[in-house]
Amino acid sequence: MTLLNPDIDGGFDLNAAAAVFRTHGHVRLAGALKPERADAVATAATTITDWTLSYGAKEGVGRVDPREIPTWPDEKRMGFNQTLVESARNGEGFAYFSRSLTSDDGQPAMPAPVTAMANDLMSRDVLDFVGKLTGLSGVAKADAQLTQFRPGHYLTRHTDSPRGENRKLAFVWGLTQRWHPDWGGLLQFYDPDGTPKLAFTPGFNTLDLFSVEKVHAVTYVAPFAGGPRQAVSGWYLG
Repeated sequence: MTLLNPDIDGGFDLNAAAAVFRTHGHVRLAGALKPERADAVATAATTITDWTLSYGAKEGVGRVDPREIPTWPDEKRMGFNQTLVESARNGEGFAYFSRSLTSDDGQPAMPAPVTAMANDLMSRDVLDFVGKLTGLSGVAKADAQLTQFRPGHYLTRHTDSPRGENRKLAFVWGLTQRWHPDWGGLLQFYDPDGTPKLAFTPGFNTLDLFSVEKVHAVTYVAPFAGGPRQAVSGWYLG
């Protein structure tokens, strides 16, 4: 196996995990990566300085170099922040640091451990393993990003099934080495009416797989959070 921990198959009941996914549309696995791979990717992510701020609001979505924001005129900076706040207040939008792993958009080179993981997301062993758990088939590619949620970041309630994207399955490979649930940043699932259901603390060397139809969010990261919430997240596409 290139990416998966070779002991993972023996470390849990595959049939039981598949049953959890069928029942709930979500399953979390621990120890999914080889330990040395998890350590290398998580450490490499902490060395990145050229993040993009991915954001969404009622007016649309965009990306900006967060290092530029302090240089903006006060009116522009305050207007940008107010737009995000007002949209989030109405349950719309997101703000977090990201780097694309599967699109060629001219961004700076990524650390080697991160690039290697991105390449392995489409490896045969990973696809076979995910298929056994979820019934996933017919995958053409992956759309993935490395993310950091820092204090003040959030991802409001949504599903991952926008029209025309042909997403088949969502994934989150957790790379957060130290986290307290009071810091926020929870992967929170909801009923369609907005009633909160299961929530999961950011983990290290975890793999969350869930249906793109599941309503979910990443809860607001508190100002007192003691570090970034790190993950490789994205979707398998048909």
